[in-house]
Amino acid sequence: MKWPDVHNYLDYRIFLSDWLQWKKALSPRFSHRGFVRRVGQKSPSLLVDIVAGRRSMTPDMITSFAKEMKLRFITRVAILCVKQPL
Repeated sequence: MKWPDVHNYLDYRIFLSDWLQWKKALSPRFSHRGFVRRVGQKSPSLLVDIVAGRRSMTPDMITSFAKEMKLRFITRVAILCVKQPL
């Protein structure tokens, strides 16, 4: 599976879902709960809730998620623009 490029998405939830699938395929030991813990969030179902549309990402969440996802700064800006179009 190829790394999902955020510049190809209009919906950050779809990007996040595809990134999670890519990460799981790359590293079978990857877990949503572990990711959420590493970014300093409390709710173990946060990622699932964001992808399902039950929760939204705040700009602070985007920053911490992007750092954990090892995304470059320009990609972080793109996610902010996809989340909140100009």
